[in-house]
Amino acid sequence: MRGAALLGVLALAMLAPMVQAQTLVASVDLQCEERAEIEVAPWSTPVASYVCTVANESVYQEKIDITVYSDGLAVAHPGSITLNAGTEETFTVSVQADTGAKAQSRQNTVEVQVVEINGVPPPNIASADTTVIVDILQYGQAEVEGEMTVFRAMKGLTIVEAEALITNSGNDVDDVCVTFDIRSWTWEGGKSATMETGESCVQVKSGNSDTARAQVSIPDDVGRRGDERIVLDVTAWSRYACDVVMEGCQREQATSSITIAPPDEEDIIPENNDSLVEESPLPAPGALVPMVAIVLAAAVARRHEEAMSDADAD
Repeated sequence: MRGAALLGVLALAMLAPMVQAQTLVASVDLQCEERAEIEVAPWSTPVASYVCTVANESVYQEKIDITVYSDGLAVAHPGSITLNAGTEETFTVSVQADTGAKAQSRQNTVEVQVVEINGVPPPNIASADTTVIVDILQYGQAEVEGEMTVFRAMKGLTIVEAEALITNSGNDVDDVCVTFDIRSWTWEGGKSATMETGESCVQVKSGNSDTARAQVSIPDDVGRRGDERIVLDVTAWSRYACDVVMEGCQREQATSSITIAPPDEEDIIPENNDSLVEESPLPAPGALVPMVAIVLAAAVARRHEEAMSDADAD
């Protein structure tokens, strides 16, 4: 008899921790991964996922509803899950963004709530929630268009500027870098064209365009007798893609050109040494007669005034 009582005490002692670990009312716990990342570049699939674990902390079978507030992102997840007493299970939340979406961080709030215990509504409200940060990752991409620039030849013109239109087609502020390389020029003999500044980087906002420039050195007599042309190869790339993450690095190419046109004949004439100077036109011969008459009349009037002044003084 005394032995049976001792066994009963031991059984209760072993059962006590189990009863303490499981509540007698509805109860639920939720744990999720803290962050998820989505690649939204045109060459990627803009989908990510994270895993959550939900646990039934009661002594009943529980039906648990799952809700995700996605901050504008498309999500997919199970609507509910059923757990036996004291068990847990994982589920996956898939998140989708638009291709090319702006780089940023969004919040997902995952919420679970017990809606049934042993097939009937619970007498208490049992819920849990957590926040997951979804990072829409930056990607870099650049575009370039060549420009045709025209200069009028003049004495001392030895430096000209090449231009290209660059566009940041990535999803965040980026440095678009450009190189200019001389491919050819049209004049024969003499000095060739050379690059003074061949590479530059311009900070451009996402979706915006800007102008990149480079200086080209030319002989000072180029274009003085007829059109001369310099052809340049332009290469542009995203510094973020090529130098920072080194993923998705694409170098875009275009052609730019510079035309050196002859000077305006109406404004400048060549000297004997073939330099170009501005004209200083003289008045036509017929215009000199009235000019002389005006000068003589002014002199006579001045002499008359002086004579009158002397008479008054006497």
